[in-house]
Amino acid sequence: MKLLFNHVSNFEYRATEKTKIGTELEEGEKTGETGESILVKVCSESGDDDSTVERTLDEIKDISNQVGVKSLVLFPWAHLSQDLASPDAAEEMMEEMKKRLEGEGFEVLKAPFGWYKEWKLESKGHPVSVLSRAV
Repeated sequence: MKLLFNHVSNFEYRATEKTKIGTELEEGEKTGETGESILVKVCSESGDDDSTVERTLDEIKDISNQVGVKSLVLFPWAHLSQDLASPDAAEEMMEEMKKRLEGEGFEVLKAPFGWYKEWKLESKGHPVSVLSRAV
């Protein structure tokens, strides 16, 4: 799994067009926004499994502790690898991460999977405001 982190002051998205792997969304599910949070762009790769999810959660929690922010945005981002997991597996892993993080007291916004999105962000500027990880 590949991850790209941004510590943001604010973030918003709007789903604009469904891809061939996207599912239908209600109108209210097409937009989201948050204030200060950690934007986590997630790219699931073939071979990722439960242990990968566990290590990914450890990375997210570690960065959250470093930055001091408990608000997260999970954003599907297939652009970090050429060896992608199946869409069903990738979405299932993101749902599992969301569920587990919320169970640990995080506020989690998950952007729609399988949709083109326009988005705006205002990034912080400090030594750990932009990070990448390969898990």
